[in-house]
Amino acid sequence: MLQAADTHPPRQWIATLDSVDQMKASFPHRAIEMTFDIPFKNTPSKGHLHIFTSATQTGVFLLSALTLPFINEKILNEKNYKTAFETYLVPHVFYSPQQFQRHQTFSCSHSLFKGRKALLFQYSYYDKQKKLLKGLSTVRGNTLYMLFYLTPQMQFNETDFQYFIESFDLWNKKTLF
Repeated sequence: MLQAADTHPPRQWIATLDSVDQMKASFPHRAIEMTFDIPFKNTPSKGHLHIFTSATQTGVFLLSALTLPFINEKILNEKNYKTAFETYLVPHVFYSPQQFQRHQTFSCSHSLFKGRKALLFQYSYYDKQKKLLKGLSTVRGNTLYMLFYLTPQMQFNETDFQYFIESFDLWNKKTLF
């Protein structure tokens, strides 16, 4: 039986604006912000991973910006994207990255999102129960923007997912003020 997520109706979601990576999105609850230098472990920083996350009783919504000198639109192909996602995001987001990487299926398709090339992606994996991670990624400059919703597969709420994705936008510093 499908259950609705414990999120508020879209009009009550909380908008999060980030002036560092010039992005915004709405979350069901106030988002927690985290930033990591890339690479880490006592090496010089070459970029950063900036994450906003908001958990509900049934899942988690996540927006991230990964900035590295080699990122461009070519990262939106299946192999490059999967490698980047699993190398830079999974170790910071998943309690058990090895569990995620061992028991997963991945699919993706190319799309346009608000006039930008985008990649719609989906991971299914098993961690005590079947989980679904569904999201969208796009690129601007040397930054890969990744949004996704992670929840037990039987509790996935498509309406909440679509609202989250549609709330995402990028701006230029010139147009912000």
